Amino acid sequence: MHEKYTTRGCIIHASAYREADKIISIYTEDFGLISAVAAGVRSSASKLRYHTQDFSVRQFSLVNGRDIWRLVGAEEISGVISLDPADSSDAPAVYARVLSLIRRLVRGEEKNEQVFLTLFSLHNLLSNKENSSVNTLALETLAVFRILHALGYIKSDKLIEPLIEPMEMNPSLIALTKPLASQLISAINKGLTESHL
Repeated sequence: MHEKYTTRGCIIHASAYREADKIISIYTEDFGLISAVAAGVRSSASKLRYHTQDFSVRQFSLVNGRDIWRLVGAEEISGVISLDPADSSDAPAVYARVLSLIRRLVRGEEKNEQVFLTLFSLHNLLSNKENSSVNTLALETLAVFRILHALGYIKSDKLIEPLIEPMEMNPSLIALTKPLASQLISAINKGLTESHL
């Protein structure tokens, strides 16, 4: 019998598989980026259907099979608001671009708490209407910078350490980003160039 693991996670990408299944890429808090089969979730009767939609952030229950993980359960996380991909603001596009970056840069399973918490707090900031005044360009720049730093593509210096030390992003951290925007974008471009991706 396989052991069941429960972990918070952000769905990065999902694609149809077989008649009613999905293959889902989830960036998890405990295992990093994993792929999991979600059996039968494309059926209208599936209880997991809602939990496997694009941009979902959930508490996932998973079993590690011989070749691939299997999704066996999911539930909403208290205090997390769903980010609707059909939202007319630029929030879904910002989140989608950051998820695309994760897909390009992360290979294999490896826990990275900073990457997970950056994704998690990005989702919460973008989906919470109380944060509608947040500058989404500054937020996206900060999220990308933190992810590249956490993955080793950008080196630290004293000027940018305050942007990295808090594990989760918040509006006051975004305010610190504005005067450093050109420096951060330059570091991001250099990190992406050196990644050869």
